[in-house]
Parts: sequence; structure tokens; C-alpha cells
Amino acid sequence: MTAQTAPAHPTGASAADLVYQHVKTRILEHDLEGGELISEGEIAAALEVSRTPVREGFIRLQTEGWMTLYPKRGALIRQVGPHEIRDVVQARIMVESHAVRQIVAAGEQEQVAAELAEILDRQDAARRAEDHDDFVATDAQFHQHLVASAGNQLITTFYLSLADRQ
Repeated sequence: MTAQTAPAHPTGASAADLVYQHVKTRILEHDLEGGELISEGEIAAALEVSRTPVREGFIRLQTEGWMTLYPKRGALIRQVGPHEIRDVVQARIMVESHAVRQIVAAGEQEQVAAELAEILDRQDAARRAEDHDDFVATDAQFHQHLVASAGNQLITTFYLSLADRQ
């Protein structure tokens, strides 16, 4: 495992939130790979926190499907299989289709279309500038804005959790 420096404590974030975000970021950046076993102790030491918030952060990560906890042994980072990729794509299609239907039912399609067109313009500028990171970030913003425009906060939160799985 690569040595990591502890991230700065965001204002108002609990130690469990810090652990959760730190470990999730390491998973998403492939610093922690599927099949890797990590311990509460190593994360506690790296972040200079006690094991209790590490345990809380690990439980949250397990609930979201990022890891499997094994008492007294550690946490196993989950491997992503081909079925999960298919499942994420199907869930995104379902949520985005629902969002479009809600936007149309509310008569807000012209307003939302104009907002999405602005995002597409920014994405096209990123493409022309060959700024891959901005292109990908703007693409995510497009889809998130579409779902958020439907006005259901619970569905929007669920959708954001899918974005990390990509």
C-alpha cells in the first residue's frame, strides 16, 4: 500500500467523515485495489484518529458496497465485476429517464434544455482544449443537472452515489 498523508480536516467534518472520504477517495483513485485487505489500525494511524471513527467510516463504506468487513481481520476492498458495470448503467438509464419524464410533466423542458445546452457548450470547449479532466467533469455535471432538475432530492442523492461507481 502506498503511504498517504492525512488530508486536512474539512471544517465541520467528523473524524468518521474524514475516514470515509479518505478511504473512498483512495478506492476511486485505485490506490486501494479490489481484493486488498486494510486494517482499522493502519487507517487510524495514517489519519491520526482513534479506531472508533475508522470503524464508523468502514461501516458506511460497507453499506455502500465499497468494502466487506471481517471482524478482527480488517476490511476487504470489493472488486468490481462485469455485472456491476451493467447494473450501474441500467440504474442510470432508469433514473435519467424518470428525470426527463418529470421535467416534461412539470413543463420545465425548455428551461432545463437551455441549462443543459450551456453545460454542453462548456464541455465542447473542454474537448477543443483537449482538457480531458474538464471534459469528464462537465459530462458528469450534465447528467447530474438533468437528474437534479427533476426536483427529487432522494433520487438525486441516489444518482450521485451511482456516479462514483463509474
